[in-house]
Amino acid sequence: MITITQNDFTERTGQDLASDFRECGITNDRLADARILGWEKYVYKTASRFRNCINEELNEKQIECIKDAVVNYGLTCLLKGELHILGESRDLDIATNEIIQTLRQYGIIRNGFKGRC
Repeated sequence: MITITQNDFTERTGQDLASDFRECGITNDRLADARILGWEKYVYKTASRFRNCINEELNEKQIECIKDAVVNYGLTCLLKGELHILGESRDLDIATNEIIQTLRQYGIIRNGFKGRC
């Protein structure tokens, strides 16, 4: 699994999760890490619907693509609430489709015939 750090998130969005949580009275950076991990797991869960599509030998562009998918999903969650926890909704469907489109962009998931992903 590709690890997204708080710094990766901040570089890509301009939002410092740890700082945001400190402003809310939460001083533990682990909460920010836990939220990012939750977003990572949702992206991987979404990708896992396509058989054998994320493999161990990813190129640099594919790694960046996965990070983009996690960061974009995380930003959506920050703006609209934790979609994967809130359950089925139109926002979750839109976010899931955006994850799939992002992962398709660099061939991490593909459509095909006869069991090929």
